[in-house]
Amino acid sequence: MSRGGVEGFRGDRLRRARRRAALSCAELAVAVDSNPNSISRLERGEQKPPPTLLRRLAEVLEVASTYLAPLPAKPTLRHVRERAGLTGSEIARALGVSSGTVSTTERGVTHPRNAPAWARAYGLDLTAFDAAWAHGRNATARRVKGP
Repeated sequence: MSRGGVEGFRGDRLRRARRRAALSCAELAVAVDSNPNSISRLERGEQKPPPTLLRRLAEVLEVASTYLAPLPAKPTLRHVRERAGLTGSEIARALGVSSGTVSTTERGVTHPRNAPAWARAYGLDLTAFDAAWAHGRNATARRVKGP
């Protein structure tokens, strides 16, 4: 699997949605500004799309991005951002902060002072934002402690 792609992406669902839309891999590739080999690798689960490609695929195929990459039971801010088709850099620009600040916030290392603005940037209400932030914090703690 390639690094940096959307975690939880389902290639089988991409294939199903593409066929439902009556598109070939080549036609879908043109529509999303990609190439047929990449679409084929995505469908086989050999590659994961970056958030921006996930957004374009969902738009062209007229499905929710969460159909192609379902949210886990306890989504983190990163999960929410990726399903919205946004990169960390885009969130950083929208909030006027560094990409590093976005990363540490998504991992639950730091909580932002202006949480309502952050919640809006992620398309969440404040309660959902705080829950996703806490899930990121818990996931980071599990990785540090181990299983």
